[in-house]
Formats: sequence, C-alpha cells, structure tokens
Amino acid sequence: MSDNEPTATGEEEEEIPIQEAPVAEEIEEEDEEEEESLLTEYDPDDFLSSAVNSLDSTIPLDLFEFKYSYGYNCLKYFNLCACDESVVCWAAGSIISFMDVYTKQTWFRRSTTGGSVGNITSYRKDPNYRIAVAEGREGYRDPLILLYTWPQMDIDAVLRDGTTNAYSNLDFSPDGELLASVGKEPDYNITIWNWKRHRILLRTSAFTFDVNTVMFSPYCPGQLTTAGAAHIKFWKMSETFTGLKLKGELGRFGKTEICDVLGVYPMPDEKVR
Repeated sequence: MSDNEPTATGEEEEEIPIQEAPVAEEIEEEDEEEEESLLTEYDPDDFLSSAVNSLDSTIPLDLFEFKYSYGYNCLKYFNLCACDESVVCWAAGSIISFMDVYTKQTWFRRSTTGGSVGNITSYRKDPNYRIAVAEGREGYRDPLILLYTWPQMDIDAVLRDGTTNAYSNLDFSPDGELLASVGKEPDYNITIWNWKRHRILLRTSAFTFDVNTVMFSPYCPGQLTTAGAAHIKFWKMSETFTGLKLKGELGRFGKTEICDVLGVYPMPDEKVR
C-alpha cells in the first residue's frame, strides 16, 4: 500500500485527531426485556401503506390506481441494493422498485407507513437470503426496520426503538446473525441487533454529525466501522465482566486530507480503504 492511498486506523499515531470535540462513548446495554416470540407471524397487510384521507374528505380512496414508478433518488447514498444475482431494488419516496436486470421485469412495493425509505440492505448466502428495509420517517417517531425472506417477501422480524427519527444505513454481519443500523439526527445511534430474537444487543451514539455508512469487518469478528462527516470510527464488540460492550475509537487520516467519507472497506490488518 503506497503512502498516497487513503487509509485509516484505530491505532495510536502522532497525527492530529480528526475531531477535537468530545464524542459520547457511553454504551447503553439493553436490560433484559420481554422478547417477541421467535414464531411470531406478521400480517403483511399491517405493514403495507395505502392511501389516506382526511376526516372530512369526500374523495374515494380508490380514485387513483398505481401503475408505475419512474423515480430514483440519486441524492440518497447506497440507494441501490442487490437482492440476489439477478434482481436489484431501490427506493424513491414511499415506493420500493424491484427489477430483474436480465428480463427487465419490474415490480413495486409500498413502504410500511407511507413515509420514505431510509436504507435497504441484503444478506445473500444460501439458503437464508434476507432483505432489511429501514424507514426514513423524518419528522415522525419510532421508525421501524423490517426483515423479509427473499424472494418470498414474508416478514421475518420487525425491529423497534433503534433510533428516534430515521435510519441512514444498515449492514448484516458476515454470518447473517446480527444487523447493524445507524440513525440520523438527533441521536445518530449505532445499534447492534440480534434480529432473529427481535432485540437490541448494544446501542450508543455513533458520532455528533452525519454518519453515512456502517460496515461489519469480513475479516475480524465483532468489529465494525462507521464513517461520515469528517470522520471514520472503529468499533469492537467484546465480552467484559459486566456483559457485552461496544467500544468506539476515532480513526486518523494520516497524510490524507480530512474529508467527509461516504464508504469504507475493512481490511484484514484492521485498517480501512
């Protein structure tokens, strides 16, 4: 690796840290709570939005019929998701569009609440293909994350209380057992989920400004990286005498000029590219 290539590491170096303001490091570990049954069955109609009328409206709900969505939000980071080897999906407003890249066939699905979609990610290892859809309900409360089997699109899990306002990014762990989510303002929470048990394992504030991405390391179990507004941050999950903890450490840009970071790829030496 040459000196001119941008890298970051959580090891101590002499360079000035990228963020001098204090960053919250407290870890909020969830108390034992009553969990949803692993056999919970969800009615898809309960998590599919439709037209809504005001109380005094005289317009029939079926006045318009949805035909096609031509939208693509090109301002949203990571808006294109591969569902499998032939199908991709993306969000535009409250509509999720699916397209088979070989046959060009397209189909659509509305968001859960009629609000925008925050992020879509997938886990693509046989036989457990999954899609996770996070709401971007900015201006509302308690956005949801829904996990679907693919391609059946049956609801596997509904995750609540990961962030206050909206989600910006998601990522599955390499084995598919955990899901990481990052929230938008005001809390910018990073949350680690045991999604099969519908519960939060760990949660804390990832940073004090926008966080654009979160990614599990494919090489180092229990390690993640977040990045965004003028920062990269390394996270480690570890067992302690008081339980599972999540510790974050700001990376250093070295000879690279400090800048906003849209994406990272973890390397085996615990640095990122």
